[in-house]
Amino acid sequence: MTNASKMFLELLQLSQQAKQRSANLAEGDLLGQILDKQTLRRLLSALHFRHEGTLRHSRRVALMAVGMAQYLGWEGAPLKILEVTALLHDLGKIGIPDHILFKPGRLSSEEIDLMALHQKIAFNLLQACGSNIEVIEIAGRQHDLSRQNKHEAHAIGGNVPQGGRLLSVADAYDSLSNDQVYRAGLPHDEIMKILHDSAGTKFDGNIVDALARWFASEGAPLANRSAEAVNIPLPPGPSEPAEIQDATTFAQLCSHLYLMENLYDGFYLMDHNQDVVVWSQGMERLLDLPVSEILQKKWSCELFSYTNRQGDLLELSECPLAVACKSGRPAITETHIQNTSGDWIQVEIQSVPLFDQSGELVGAVEIFRNLSHKVTETTEVQQLKLAASLDPLTSVANRGELETRCDELLFEFNAQKVPQPLSVIFLDIDHFKNFNDTYGHAVGDEALISVSRVLQQEMYSGETIGRYGGEEFVILCPDTDLNLVQKKAERIRQAMTQITFADYPQLNLTASFGMSQVEPGDTIKDVFSRADSALYQAKDQGRNRICVFTDTNTQESESSERLDDLTPEDPFVFVTKFQACFAADMMFYKLGGFIHDLKAKLIEISPERALMRVGKRGLFSGWGDTDARRPVEIEMEFEQDTQESFQRGKAASKQVEVLVTIRPLGRVKDAEVFQQRAQALLRELKQFFIVG
Repeated sequence: MTNASKMFLELLQLSQQAKQRSANLAEGDLLGQILDKQTLRRLLSALHFRHEGTLRHSRRVALMAVGMAQYLGWEGAPLKILEVTALLHDLGKIGIPDHILFKPGRLSSEEIDLMALHQKIAFNLLQACGSNIEVIEIAGRQHDLSRQNKHEAHAIGGNVPQGGRLLSVADAYDSLSNDQVYRAGLPHDEIMKILHDSAGTKFDGNIVDALARWFASEGAPLANRSAEAVNIPLPPGPSEPAEIQDATTFAQLCSHLYLMENLYDGFYLMDHNQDVVVWSQGMERLLDLPVSEILQKKWSCELFSYTNRQGDLLELSECPLAVACKSGRPAITETHIQNTSGDWIQVEIQSVPLFDQSGELVGAVEIFRNLSHKVTETTEVQQLKLAASLDPLTSVANRGELETRCDELLFEFNAQKVPQPLSVIFLDIDHFKNFNDTYGHAVGDEALISVSRVLQQEMYSGETIGRYGGEEFVILCPDTDLNLVQKKAERIRQAMTQITFADYPQLNLTASFGMSQVEPGDTIKDVFSRADSALYQAKDQGRNRICVFTDTNTQESESSERLDDLTPEDPFVFVTKFQACFAADMMFYKLGGFIHDLKAKLIEISPERALMRVGKRGLFSGWGDTDARRPVEIEMEFEQDTQESFQRGKAASKQVEVLVTIRPLGRVKDAEVFQQRAQALLRELKQFFIVG
């Protein structure tokens, strides 16, 4: 048996043990619902055995994180989840090689890259141990905000849970306040300055402010607090031979996971029930499918949409994993898979069936190598490229980087058959020239820095922030329609009024905002021109306000509320129609929201017809217990324009009649269940054709 197979079998064993303990969980056992106590004790004992200093650091971080959370009003299950996560956030360091973990000096860029993998190791190990999904998410993403590549340099981290942001601040504070081999611990005031200066880029500014308020109200964060303040009892280091062997096993397991994460782009593991028990962060990136949507769910060939050399989709019996399990032998396949955004990726897959000592098939693993991506750059190279893309004063994207990123987003937008909404915000500080002339350029620079920090603190959904020139900033907002972008702009507008200047308390800042939503075929010039025009309109109307340039909105006619009597006699076919008013080329654009929200799969689209599938098939043909396992096919036929309608302030547009037919995929025993599913999907569909 290879070391890799042995590692995966150990992960399967951890998963099986976790399921058994979960089945016997006592009612009201809150900690057990998060992570069973025996497993938690084993993990902490292994961490103590590997590096006692890391366990002491984790204990202090837990104290600080729980204290801040309580100050913010957290209680009950969320607080306990945060406590468990804080104690285990450095779990992956169990597998770090000694020459790095105990190095008496600063780490090289290569060593930093390897050390950074510990977050992914914890992400994998906690899944196998049956941990609560929130613990997995927080532990696996706490540093995502500060680890961004060039293309994500100013895309503020929308995927970082609030607990992860809180934990990141507590972790940084403790690291800065304690002696390291290459520097002495820093005083509180100096640490808070570092955290505030990095708010919005490395840390959540609201959490940093909460830490400052907590310190002001209760004193030093760890003053008068002992280790016993952590509610979860911490075990001593292993002393018995069996305990030492158990800790050693965990260390070896993590070491193998380091090799897996360092050599390959992703892997997943499923057990004998075909439940996915480990879904690596690499798989999340490859398929754009988060762990929360796949963990402990049934494996399906449709997850990947494998193709053969001719580009045809493979049936279940032809999928690499199914072939490997049937033959009982590992196999290597080079193929293409499709992510949830519809992009095809060339990959090499190792499909490995896993057998126990008796020869019984107990699970399987697939390991992926992405053949489409470029060679990974070192941290030093990434930092140099990042510096070249930054505005030196505000540390947001400079104009060149902003236009490059906009060009990339526009290319993606125009290449999609059903593009996702993309909006742009222009903002300009009001009366900035007078402000500069009166109080000097030093205060003007302080204002620009303060505004950029507000933008970074208020944006957490993948936006790109840049300084376009002078006092003008631009925010690119992917997957955001005008309704949502107006709410974001209003939040920023209000936050800017709270900016203060220590030497000039009478000063206040306001800004004018212009927004537009990208339309098919737009160039950078088109996008920026419309947003800029909206900005000048806001200034003409008195400043400190928001103006929007919109495209033709879609609206549903009153008759669409009435379901026409089109349903055939077959109770397993649902048919209806409604009328919508829109620009002809906007139909496919509007469908994008429905496809994105329901994770539908677009099968066919033309000016006359669209065909989609919603839901996933299991290995068996019957419907499941949840909507996700109740797949249907939705056909939309677009009739000829029937009549003109008038929208306020715009030219007449055409009403188009839409015929909708919904059919189930697979066996459905209860017609009423199907009809309810179809009605619910129709309501979801209509929401994307109604004026917001």
